Amino acid sequence: MTDDRTDPLDRLKTIIRRRGKPAPPTVERLVAEVRSNDVLPVQRPDPALSLYSTGSFLIEWTFGVPYKEIKKFHTFLYNNEQFIADCCDLVAPGRVRYMGTWWVFGIGPSHYRTVWFYDKPETVASLEQALQNSPQFLNAVATLRAYWADDPGRIEQQYQPAALFADPATIAAPGSFARVTARATK
Repeated sequence: MTDDRTDPLDRLKTIIRRRGKPAPPTVERLVAEVRSNDVLPVQRPDPALSLYSTGSFLIEWTFGVPYKEIKKFHTFLYNNEQFIADCCDLVAPGRVRYMGTWWVFGIGPSHYRTVWFYDKPETVASLEQALQNSPQFLNAVATLRAYWADDPGRIEQQYQPAALFADPATIAAPGSFARVTARATK
């Protein structure tokens, strides 16, 4: 007879027997946490923060493109990005900028980020009006947006400098979740 502490086969059998049994049922307290989107109003740039004097509203589209579409997508960008940027400059010089579509390395295959910069949220409306007035501009932006829309994992995010929210309790935001968020930051 072998000692099951020294014989490798017996040790393996013991380990398998111990792990092969289901754990006894237990009941544990579940602490639920409910999260929701922050619904915060867009803040105007603070003149004291010269870092943000040119604007403070950034929108980013994050999306993937299938491998079979990459060449076509890159060709589209090559042929249209400067046109999109120039049109933005014509619509509202220095107030709206197409910052380009960037290929993101290191987070998986074929992910892109398209970045739009606005001096204030109202400038978005002037860009939308310009799109309606120029079929070629509309077509270029709609094609770009279609790549974003085709990705089921797509994301659109809006950014503002955190410094503009120095006192979240003073934010006059719509909705009860914004008030709850403001109270939670005290």
